[in-house]
Amino acid sequence: FLANDLDMLTLFPGFIQRGFSENVIYPHLALGLVYFYPLSEVNDQNSSVGLASGPFIMVSRTAYEDVGTWRALRTEITEDIALAVAVKARGRRLMALSSNDLVRTREFANVAEVCQFWKRTFYGALGKSVGKLFRLTASYTALTLLFLLMIFCAMLYAAGKGTLPTNLLFVLSATAMAAVIVPFSVFLHNQNGNWAYGLT
Repeated sequence: FLANDLDMLTLFPGFIQRGFSENVIYPHLALGLVYFYPLSEVNDQNSSVGLASGPFIMVSRTAYEDVGTWRALRTEITEDIALAVAVKARGRRLMALSSNDLVRTREFANVAEVCQFWKRTFYGALGKSVGKLFRLTASYTALTLLFLLMIFCAMLYAAGKGTLPTNLLFVLSATAMAAVIVPFSVFLHNQNGNWAYGLT
């Protein structure tokens, strides 16, 4: 915080324990959010993009008072992100980093709890934007259709009914899926998760 002369520092936490939700569902939703808030832009002092993680926020008193404290943010659905945006809007220095388990939070009790958390997060973070929600939904829909296409072409090949076009489609869809699965597996490994969950 001091070495980088920051006004605000936020750390993304790890989990005390990791189960299916923390290895599969939560990271995908987190990456969906980062799609709209690239950390390269969040940490660029010349960019207006702001993002924060509620479990760990360190902010200087002067920056906190400059944005109007929580009183100015009390009506925000995602007040942590609103604080980050307000800090950046005033030309102050923000940095968002992975905590590498220096900060840890409890795991989610079930999938419904994960969905409840991200419903609130996306609603506030995407600024109630139908366009952003559509882009996010389209990305996951395309990924699902791509996976189904790969399986369908593989089944045709296994049944001896593969043709040159279907075989080519299988190679292209499998390559595209690998381009998603490999980075996701590396991401999970770097977050102290099991890389094999990337296959899910």
